[in-house]
Amino acid sequence: MLTEVENKKTVIKGILEKLYQRYNHRNLIKPDPLQFVYHFSDQRDMEIAGLLSAVLAYGRVEQIQNSLTKLFEIIEQRPYEFVVNFDHNQEKKLNGFKHRFNTSSDIADLLKLLKEILNKYESIEKYFLQGYSETDDNIIPALTKFSDSLLKIHHLRMVVHVNGSIFSCDGWFGKTRWMQEYGNQLIKQNS
Repeated sequence: MLTEVENKKTVIKGILEKLYQRYNHRNLIKPDPLQFVYHFSDQRDMEIAGLLSAVLAYGRVEQIQNSLTKLFEIIEQRPYEFVVNFDHNQEKKLNGFKHRFNTSSDIADLLKLLKEILNKYESIEKYFLQGYSETDDNIIPALTKFSDSLLKIHHLRMVVHVNGSIFSCDGWFGKTRWMQEYGNQLIKQNS
């Protein structure tokens, strides 16, 4: 017999699943910054595009879209290749880039960090999973470990400390939402 709390969780899960089925369609993603993920077909490019989109997902929607469009033009629509080959020449291409409080040097620092992660772990997902546990009640502990570990490698102004407010974590939650959606698609394709 289900307890009252378990029953409420089941009802809420059903409601959320219906909303997910209703609204989880590519044609409905605009103006969400994660729309930029779908400009790519290679999972490695999509992963980096998702993280960059999530990190810059603050401010006015139009500003976010303009900044991401400019950033992806700078990296020549090849996020993975740009990151793994990131050097002084690529860093110069970022000169003049600015999104609200973040400058070209902030983006360069993030790309250097991502290069380190990709060299060691092959993907951001594998790095993220280092802090994930199925026994956690939700994803917040994994996000905290992810953010904290990034800060240990390199102090980034744009990395949000997850123990802050939920609002400040919106970009990280967007990234994990996309990772979950992409993972679900892979599972369906391989079933």
